[in-house]
Amino acid sequence: GEACERRVQALLAEKAYLEQRELARGAAGRGVAGDGHAAMLQAHATIALAFGELSSEHPLLRLVDEPALKVTALFFKQPTVRRIFFGFS
Repeated sequence: GEACERRVQALLAEKAYLEQRELARGAAGRGVAGDGHAAMLQAHATIALAFGELSSEHPLLRLVDEPALKVTALFFKQPTVRRIFFGFS
């Protein structure tokens, strides 16, 4: 939903900031960390995927995932269900 979209937008903004900072470092003559930069980009892509960027996944996954998240949210709005869940975890 909207929360996932906001998270993705925040991560994209952070990614752009980090890329600009890395380019500024390279321009200052300190060198560009090639492997570190690639690892950072991979980490951001993984985080974006973990926080719900399902556009690159199979469409059937989205059809199952979104209703499951809504049902889970409804369950956790009830105090008894929350207590039972956190009691078992």
